[in-house]
Amino acid sequence: MASEMYNAVDQLWRVAIAHAINYYEVPCLWSTLDVFHDILAGRYLATVLNNEEKMVDFSVELTKRHFSVGALRRAGVR
Repeated sequence: MASEMYNAVDQLWRVAIAHAINYYEVPCLWSTLDVFHDILAGRYLATVLNNEEKMVDFSVELTKRHFSVGALRRAGVR
């Protein structure tokens, strides 16, 4: 997936590319690497680099309890 971004004077400023993977068993399309190219500055930023992590587990059953203030507190790290 790709997108173009233009500045105030209608010049191409950035290009964003999302490298996707298809999880057929879910089914869904998920981004596995996002790269943002700043054309004018000659820089890029790569995000969502998850190739050294475990695969996403889509079988987890979530309840309202997972989205409570307490759940956020328990997940936090000091």
